Amino acid sequence: MRIFRRDEGQGEPVVLVHGLGASHHAFDELISLGGARYLAVDLPGVGTSEAWAQSAPREIASALSAHLTGLGISRYRLFGHSFGGLIALSMAAQQPSSVVRLVVANAPGLGLSADTKAFLQHPMFARTASWLGGASLPMPKPLVRAYLAWLWGDARPVTERAVEQSIENAKSPRFMPSMFDSLRAIADYQLPVAALREAPFEKHVLWGERDRLVSAIEGERLAIAIGAKLRVLPRVGHCLPEEAPHEVRQALGLE
Repeated sequence: MRIFRRDEGQGEPVVLVHGLGASHHAFDELISLGGARYLAVDLPGVGTSEAWAQSAPREIASALSAHLTGLGISRYRLFGHSFGGLIALSMAAQQPSSVVRLVVANAPGLGLSADTKAFLQHPMFARTASWLGGASLPMPKPLVRAYLAWLWGDARPVTERAVEQSIENAKSPRFMPSMFDSLRAIADYQLPVAALREAPFEKHVLWGERDRLVSAIEGERLAIAIGAKLRVLPRVGHCLPEEAPHEVRQALGLE
């Protein structure tokens, strides 16, 4: 199965894992800052990536780790955002000797509320997901912009590129099925707390103060659970790689 991989720059490898609804383009500005060899993949069913793994954090983590091993990359800094944060947490727990530093941002690592889990696991959700997965839904630019404005804080305005890229991401025929599969996987996710607390690498949790999707309180709980340093960014929302690329770079120890 084809894995789209963006591989740019020179120096120590930095692996970047994006969240749901996004693609490797979420890291465009971070990669442009240089200072490392950046590797950013498109998750299964996103962009030109095929369904190279089941849409669950542990399975994607295993497949991505194997992919990196095949490239001869045995040590790297690791960043995961939102759903990609769950993948990064799983990778770090599975292969702790490979990770130099782990940075996780805006990731629901401690799971979802009981009501949300019940909703995602309800048979009607599966039926709705199946129906929408076969539909070609319109993505009006004003609607996409309004949604992104809700996700972002007010540290910087939503860019035209972010709007256009969101629309482009949704054109993949696997986009909606992968989205729903991943949402169900989040409901089932169990954080490997013991493995992460015992891991020898540096651990950092980065969060947007104005994240309306996953609150900063969840970031504090996650940091405490895995023994990580926490930094909450004022005026930043959920889309942290695009809203605060310089701060991501700092958390990765590249400055």
